Amino acid sequence: MRQVKTKTGGVVNVQEKGDEAPPGAGRPRGSVSFKTIANKILDGQITREDAEGKKLKMTRLESIVLGMIEDAINEDDPSVRLKAGFGLWDRIEPKDPVEVNMNVKNGGEMTDAQFAALKAAAEIE
Repeated sequence: MRQVKTKTGGVVNVQEKGDEAPPGAGRPRGSVSFKTIANKILDGQITREDAEGKKLKMTRLESIVLGMIEDAINEDDPSVRLKAGFGLWDRIEPKDPVEVNMNVKNGGEMTDAQFAALKAAAEIE
């Protein structure tokens, strides 16, 4: 640990490579992240009935995906079917980000290149 003067005249301690971390710094031992807890819960086994009434053993994550597929196919509300279908498709085939320059000049008129880029971006989505 070394001391460094600040611009305002104060002094601060700066940690150097190889120094031990001060007590209480960082995550406490034994604590786990939200992602670890969620993965542990989603990996748990459950029993669920399929459309024909057969009991299936699967993980909770598999059950969630199965529910999304069933919603995309069987839901009465078309907006729910569409949303479930897009949710599945986005996870199966993620879109590459597309950068479109939307700076319009020439008194508000788009150039041919800007119009082509906008049209290409609209076709992707």
